[in-house]
Amino acid sequence: MEFIEYTIGELSKSIRTGKTPPSQKSEYFQEEINWITPSDMDGRKVINNTIRKVSKSALNDNYVFLHQKDTIVIGSKGDIGKVCIIDSP
Repeated sequence: MEFIEYTIGELSKSIRTGKTPPSQKSEYFQEEINWITPSDMDGRKVINNTIRKVSKSALNDNYVFLHQKDTIVIGSKGDIGKVCIIDSP
């Protein structure tokens, strides 16, 4: 068997890191869009619902972005290395 080595960059369409919208703006934290945090990556392999949500305003103001369905998410802060797949944008 031959072992082939790739970097994540060679295997991915894009690599993005998230950021938290300003917490003092409550209009960014309404129950509209799933927002994955390390707490959601609790052993579930597929995530279709999250503990926290953000609003369309947070999306429109470029504080958050939507990943495509079936995106692989890898934790890079807090619990580094946790992995899941998202079931919807």
